[in-house]
Amino acid sequence: MPTVASSFEAQIRDVERRWHETRAERETTKHQMALMAQGGSPDWRKMEQPSRLQTRLAGMGRADLAAKVADREDLDFNPLERIIEDSQLAGIEFFERGLVAARAVARVEIRSGAGTLSGYGSGVLVSPRLFLTNNHVLQTPEVAAASLAQFEYLISAAGAAREPLVYRMRPDLFFETSRELDFTLVALDPEDAAGNPLSSRGWCPFIAASGKALKGERVNIIQHPQGERMQVSVRENMIVATPENFLHYETDTLPGSSGSPVFNDRWELAAVHHAGVPRRDPTGRILLRDGNAWGGRSSKIDEIDWLANEGVRISSIVAEIRGRPLDGPRRALFDACFAPPRPLDLWDLFGGRGRPPTPPGGGLERGEGGGGGSRGPLGGPVIGDDGSASWLFRITVGPVAPGGDPARPAPPSPQPGSGPHVPVSPLPAMPATVAPSPRDAARAAAARLVERHRGEPYYVEAEDVAARKAFYEELDLAAAPRQLFGRLSDHLGARHATTLSYARARFDFLYPSVDLHPDGKLRNVYSGVVLEAEEAIADELARLAPYAGMEAADLDDLETLMLDEAFEAALESGEIFNCEHVVPQSWFSRDMPMKSDLHHLFTCEPRCNSFRGNIPFGEFPPFQEAVRPLCGQIDATRFEPEHGKGPAARATFYFIVRYPGLVGDASREMGPDRIATLLAWHAADPPGDYERHRNWLIEKAQGNRNPFIDHPELASEALLRVGMARR
Repeated sequence: MPTVASSFEAQIRDVERRWHETRAERETTKHQMALMAQGGSPDWRKMEQPSRLQTRLAGMGRADLAAKVADREDLDFNPLERIIEDSQLAGIEFFERGLVAARAVARVEIRSGAGTLSGYGSGVLVSPRLFLTNNHVLQTPEVAAASLAQFEYLISAAGAAREPLVYRMRPDLFFETSRELDFTLVALDPEDAAGNPLSSRGWCPFIAASGKALKGERVNIIQHPQGERMQVSVRENMIVATPENFLHYETDTLPGSSGSPVFNDRWELAAVHHAGVPRRDPTGRILLRDGNAWGGRSSKIDEIDWLANEGVRISSIVAEIRGRPLDGPRRALFDACFAPPRPLDLWDLFGGRGRPPTPPGGGLERGEGGGGGSRGPLGGPVIGDDGSASWLFRITVGPVAPGGDPARPAPPSPQPGSGPHVPVSPLPAMPATVAPSPRDAARAAAARLVERHRGEPYYVEAEDVAARKAFYEELDLAAAPRQLFGRLSDHLGARHATTLSYARARFDFLYPSVDLHPDGKLRNVYSGVVLEAEEAIADELARLAPYAGMEAADLDDLETLMLDEAFEAALESGEIFNCEHVVPQSWFSRDMPMKSDLHHLFTCEPRCNSFRGNIPFGEFPPFQEAVRPLCGQIDATRFEPEHGKGPAARATFYFIVRYPGLVGDASREMGPDRIATLLAWHAADPPGDYERHRNWLIEKAQGNRNPFIDHPELASEALLRVGMARR
């Protein structure tokens, strides 16, 4: 069986062939659209077939115009122009329909038959049980059976990371796939582990007719690029050609968006994205957006200058499956793909993992939904003269479709001039003082930690230059690698005068000062995601509280807290990560002083920290497009970060010299064969003011410096192999 990489490379070649064959078609489309932009009228006969225009007009509710096109009457209007103009100004329902469609989109966690994570893709629910993605995402029933569909893997409007709803795949019930059309249609479990019904999410049904999206129209794509949380590309995706079975459109979709649904402006499913067309130079090299050659660097795939992208038409997928011999149960599952879902209301859209219970006598009540999600009000309370409080809810509700769930209560009819009125009990008298919550106390503590460093200069070059000169004046930096290694290692150890506690290293130094970038913000070392220092500290303190048995008052005395054994132990909790050890702790048994050595500590969000685990750094070959989450690429033996390669390499070099023999002395650790990769990262991403700032402050905190920031030329394979050879 071909690998994902080889399949993707073959698809790229096929897409490029089709792209070349549709050159005249694309040029015609762009010429006609340019005429329209200049106030002219496009010649629809040169762009689209009447049957496809009929489908699109009928879908827009213009059966009268569709009939005129069908009758081939002398038209007093331009059907294509009417379609495009009507879609340029959308009603507000455009966004609600998009939210409904987004509920059916999931990230695919691709796992091998042995359960090993091998990458990510995207997909969409197309019936109460069936899920559509690419063949190169789920190639076999065995892979599908081990993989997962994760719905609501997104950031909420409040900025919170949602915990996804996870459903297992059931290829034993339904699994149809095609390498030629690059699709897989597979059944999912009817409920997740918490009992949330899959069908309550709604779905994006199949429409068999061709013509749901026409040349010149803009399409919308909901996606999980590189395995990241859900994103949407809206109206920046013009269809430029329609080769048989496919659509070509210009969009910002990344390769990691394989399996993403492609929608028209009514959020009807038109295609499933599967591959792109890269720009090449005259010698055939793939180019990046900055004009440089890509060179096969896996870290630069998302910077490739994609000319256009290709999606597989839903009408072609439908025709392919309809022609296959399906037994009765599987035919019934497939036929359900054409049934429209029950309309969803705002309870479903905004955190909707369950509807609140109906109180006696009807009406709506604040409380916990069936899936445990909080169901707070959309606005604040209105306090009446009698001390009672009321909330106003304005909810858009669709009728229950035939066969829908009659047990789902409709909200009460609104009074004239208002939304549904929801009475609640009178508010109790508030106490004179309210004890702060651990979260409030964490914010206050974080503010104090940040305030300690407010007003400090970010980096004073003259002072750092003098400190750098003094630090190395006793060393002969031109010595041979073996002699230099020994002297440098001894010097770094001797000057490491202060061993910080792990808590102090993080909360007194790393987050509020050492790891700040020149803009005064923190960044996830592997993903580049920007974090406010005060927010990051408060978030970590609040999450640590239950593990350390802390009360809000405990955060008032930070100096004592940072010496507390329970607090220190909580930092080792498997669920608490905001700090990355570039050299994983398991490689040195979590011993001190390595554990708190600031030179290899960096800010890192929990998802990236836990994602990498203790996998050594390494480089991936190109075209592994389904193995790209936000933080980088990974398999069982290597991790290639998306950002921070240079700093990570230099921190590793420091550790090898400062603690000889600890890296590479076990089979799952980084071996000498990876030195060349890290040296390449070091050369491609040289140190700047961010790392010089770190080095300057770390010397003040613990007494020593990273020589590979001060003297990048010292990094060599001969020097580093000395440190990895020692035992």
